[in-house]
Amino acid sequence: MGRKSNAKKIIRELLKEKEKAEKKKLLSKIKKKSKKELKKEVKAKTKKEKKIKIKKTKPKKTKAKKTKKAKKTRKIKVRKEQIFGGLLALIMITILVWIGIFLFDKAFRAKPIAKLLPADKTVMSLELNTDFKHLQNIRTFELLEKYPQYTKENLTLLIEEKFNIDFLEDVAPWMGRQVGFALMDLERDSGFFSELYFVETFSQQGAKDFFSTTAKISQYDGYEIMTVPPKADFVKFDEFASMDYPRHMAFVENYLVASSHEDTLFSFIDSINEGAEKLYYSDKYRRIDNNLPFQRIGFFYIDFEKASKTVVPYLSSLFGDNSMGPSFNLLLNLFSAEGVSLIAKDNQFAIQSFLTLKVDEIEDQSFLAVEEKYQARLLKFLPENVLAFWGGNNFEQQLNESLLETSTKKYFGSGINFKNDIMPLLKNEFILAIEEVDSLASYKILVELENPEDDFKKLQQLAQSMATVAAVSKPEIVEYILEDGTYSKE
Repeated sequence: MGRKSNAKKIIRELLKEKEKAEKKKLLSKIKKKSKKELKKEVKAKTKKEKKIKIKKTKPKKTKAKKTKKAKKTRKIKVRKEQIFGGLLALIMITILVWIGIFLFDKAFRAKPIAKLLPADKTVMSLELNTDFKHLQNIRTFELLEKYPQYTKENLTLLIEEKFNIDFLEDVAPWMGRQVGFALMDLERDSGFFSELYFVETFSQQGAKDFFSTTAKISQYDGYEIMTVPPKADFVKFDEFASMDYPRHMAFVENYLVASSHEDTLFSFIDSINEGAEKLYYSDKYRRIDNNLPFQRIGFFYIDFEKASKTVVPYLSSLFGDNSMGPSFNLLLNLFSAEGVSLIAKDNQFAIQSFLTLKVDEIEDQSFLAVEEKYQARLLKFLPENVLAFWGGNNFEQQLNESLLETSTKKYFGSGINFKNDIMPLLKNEFILAIEEVDSLASYKILVELENPEDDFKKLQQLAQSMATVAAVSKPEIVEYILEDGTYSKE
């Protein structure tokens, strides 16, 4: 044991001596190095450390840049998606609106015949609402309750009297919501008008079955033509002895189209096949139709330019060359077309019209501008059962003064001057009305007075003058018994 412990001590001492010797060597080396060398070594170490730092930080910076780019691209993607989503929503809304319009036209409104008529050949057209469930027709028959001859039942009986048919069984199952009429501007040698009749059909087969017993079937340019013989079973010839009824028929889309003349029907079919511009999309028709309500009982359209070539010469031949008069000629020169709508309101019928001007004709003309609008303030004084009325502002602007001057002398005498005595009373609103009193027509004039006290005296003077000059009296014997019992006559 003693030997081993001694050996360990010896080894420890030897190791300590070696460590001391190594330390001395290191210190001697450090002492030998100069200050400049030490500075160089420090600079070299710092450069190495910087390089190491740069190498370590560079990948970090590139990573940060990449993340920034990624963030930017993500923002752009979000914006594109939002724009695309907005456009998609807009397209879907547009499609839904168009589908709604299409369903409305198909389900709730009959197709206008103007969508079938050629724009360059149509002189006038008429559409009548035949949907008895439509609000306009419900109101119509409610307003006509006072006139039994115009009830729905009596109108049905009238049709059955004119034709050998049972309307409810033979026609009602296939007849649609609208009937129409059109006058065409076609070159004809026969001297007759070229007219077309339209009946919307819910069932073409039902209509075919009705006419098939008497109609002769033929083909024309892809359309089936049904021609009823001049003496058909369902026609009462005592009613149509002097006319050729519309017996040439064809189905065009959802309408049964008929005409008294076969060539008129063929010309209409040609316009369909040739894709002629339709009246509905013409500038004249659109300006009128867009300014009138589409909820209506009937709609009438006339092209004055085409009517002047067809209707006017015909009427002149019937009633004389001067039958139209200067006012009608002025109307033809100033206006290109007119549309009129008949509307059933809750308590009355109303007519609303719209005229289109010939812009080229009036460009350099100066016209009277009416600044004050008609407010219909006097309308509240008229009874509900008034037959007709005409109201307006400033009577002087609406009629020919020379004509009124002549009428003034006739009804009021030479002592009354129209311009000085009557016109001042008619500067404001006025209404001329016709009422029914004891089954007789009664005429009423309402005027809005500017100075009630002074103007009332003038009205009394006019009434006295009219009673003296224009009153018509007839002798009437009145018999009565006096208080004392005697019998007397006056």
